[in-house]
Amino acid sequence: MPFGFVILAFALFNVMYLSLGAHLLIATQFNGASSVHDLSFGSYSKTGAIVFLAVFALAFIAHFVAYQLFASTREFSYLRASAIGIDIDGVLNKHREKFCEIAGRKLGKHIHPDEIKVLPVHENVGLSQSITRADERQIFNDPEYWLEMPEFEGAADAIRSIKSSFLLPVHIFTHRPRWY
Repeated sequence: MPFGFVILAFALFNVMYLSLGAHLLIATQFNGASSVHDLSFGSYSKTGAIVFLAVFALAFIAHFVAYQLFASTREFSYLRASAIGIDIDGVLNKHREKFCEIAGRKLGKHIHPDEIKVLPVHENVGLSQSITRADERQIFNDPEYWLEMPEFEGAADAIRSIKSSFLLPVHIFTHRPRWY
């Protein structure tokens, strides 16, 4: 309960103001108090005092619970992002290196990883050898491309660190156009 004492203070002060207002209303309207001396709690019957204290206690508990719920909602939901997303390609793995390796071995097209600036690869201008959509499909649909993809050193440790630092779920994603 990180905001427990703040919640307690707000609940106590709100209920005290509410109770004082209710007492003054009861004393003047129902008990006939006409002077400051008539405003004491002594004008209540034993049953009236018990009812007044019970209402005070219930109002205090209701305020405390309501403030706790509002603070909890503020802290853990509406001011908090729901997740962190991390892209796979070029962030967690060496996809350009693997793409070039498979393109050279399976297609006989030798390009350097630094030549790939955008995805899809066929949209790169100035490649040393042309890559077509069909070439991309062949490489991206090859299980070896995905199963043997080399990761950047320390990528897994970085994800664990991000997850434990922000206390949020981490989603790993990638995007491929539908025609792949």
